[in-house]
Amino acid sequence: MVYWRQLDLPAGIRRLSAIRIVGGQASGRRLVAPKGLSTRPTGERVREALFSMLGSEVVSACVLDLYAGSGALSIEAMSRGADSAVLVEPNFQARQAIKSNLRALASERSVIVKGTTAERFVEEALAFKQRFSLVFCDPPWLSGIHPKVLMALADLTTAQGLVIIEHPKSAILDAVPGMQAVRTRHWGDTAVTWYRPGLTAQALAESTVANGRAAQPTKQQLSEEDRR
Repeated sequence: MVYWRQLDLPAGIRRLSAIRIVGGQASGRRLVAPKGLSTRPTGERVREALFSMLGSEVVSACVLDLYAGSGALSIEAMSRGADSAVLVEPNFQARQAIKSNLRALASERSVIVKGTTAERFVEEALAFKQRFSLVFCDPPWLSGIHPKVLMALADLTTAQGLVIIEHPKSAILDAVPGMQAVRTRHWGDTAVTWYRPGLTAQALAESTVANGRAAQPTKQQLSEEDRR
């Protein structure tokens, strides 16, 4: 069961009257976020369209939010029936905002907030063989997604899972190894691209090595070539 309660806000946190949960059991509730411009919560219009496309896929999902910010995407998912969520956010004030939002959500479901970077988290998650069915990536637009994170996404996603990357409409995205882009939608300057697993990054690397070995001539073949 998900419900909300009013809380006093920590210093440095603002309530966003224009940013609300748009669906599910917590629909209409306002979010808080750190003061300043470094945290850019996904707008209501984009979240509403995104989760309408997701439909029942979010129900019972195991969510990973690699650039959580205010936690808007994960909290929207929890409101709509996701089973669990891991929110990764290195900024202290942003984590305070996330925790305020989660305390207000008062959900009994499993939610973990990790005070680390996305790059460090993916190393840890891969080491423990963690997998997620729904992965959100909404990085700061100026810095984008670290190559280490891109390389890890396929191995962090379940076989039928989904990775959603939010990015500027004008951006040219790097390829995500082991995953295929299956859909892109944009609203104003914001775009969202969906990825489904293909060959995992680890399997792709092993396949490349195996193919490289198969293509290499043996010493006997080299000797026979030299004699010709």
